[in-house]
Amino acid sequence: MPRWTPADNAPLGPNERIGRRLFDEPALSGAPDQPLWRGLDVRHFEETRDRQFSVDRLGATGIDGRVKSYLVRRALEDAKNYHEPKGFNGWVHMTVRNLHETEQESEGIQWAIEPSPITGDDKITAKDCEWTDSNLAQNRYHAHVVMPEQLSSYLFALCIRQKFVKDGDICKVPSPQPRTPDTRPTEIGEPGTDDTGSGTA
Repeated sequence: MPRWTPADNAPLGPNERIGRRLFDEPALSGAPDQPLWRGLDVRHFEETRDRQFSVDRLGATGIDGRVKSYLVRRALEDAKNYHEPKGFNGWVHMTVRNLHETEQESEGIQWAIEPSPITGDDKITAKDCEWTDSNLAQNRYHAHVVMPEQLSSYLFALCIRQKFVKDGDICKVPSPQPRTPDTRPTEIGEPGTDDTGSGTA
């Protein structure tokens, strides 16, 4: 079966899995039979560059294994580009439907999500891009949540973290990259976990 590929700039479907990358999360490292995630540091959900919260599109109805492989290579490459290289440990993920349910829970504040594939060249649009798996600067599966104007970046991080905690799952990825020893998770609850990379809508 070929890898699932969304149409360029097509809206995200309600059953799509969207994932936030997790770097240097000790609770996700180690042997597969060790206890999984107990909480996530809010810093994983903070965006300091702009008001677009980056996520990966992991699959049309669950996590697509071929999409996951495509994205792991890019995440590991990105992990090397920090000021101090980090370890990539996987994703916390949920459905687009879960995200949109936030509208009812936030007194009318709407959380829009938009496709934003990365071509690797700011001068080239997704429509004109020659996509190649070997070009790790490209990410055909990138999307972003637009931060509501009513929320500061920090308050948004707290809100969306809680949303992932309530409705999300974990997809673990063993990382060969070094981890920052002083990184500590924040105890905020225990959602359902998933170390196999599968998900249900």
